[in-house]
Amino acid sequence: MEIPRGLRDLSVDQLTEFGIDGLHVGVFYQQQMWTDRWAVAHPIDAMGHAYRRNAIMHLLDHAENFHGSMVRHILCDRIESIAYGTPEPEPLPRDPIEWLEATPLMRRLRELEPGAPRRRSPAVRP
Repeated sequence: MEIPRGLRDLSVDQLTEFGIDGLHVGVFYQQQMWTDRWAVAHPIDAMGHAYRRNAIMHLLDHAENFHGSMVRHILCDRIESIAYGTPEPEPLPRDPIEWLEATPLMRRLRELEPGAPRRRSPAVRP
């Protein structure tokens, strides 16, 4: 999975810069840490099972929003490629869950929590 140009080589400080209830989409392109709703970074390997499973459910429940943010990043990269002749970005999968499951973050969470749910919470509607 190609990392959009504006999201490459981000530091922990950059990934937590949005503050309370803000998740930087760059977090999806790494597999070492999770950023909680209070903008605190947690090493994924140090998180407890319940916490990792909760993070997985949160990601599934909000996949459409996160995917939409990534579409905007890809569009910016596409405009840059047209304007400046830079390489064209790799297209995102159209399905938000398919995209989410392919991210380094979700692959690592799944590796550590193979029995975690693969569907959204019943109360969440697309």
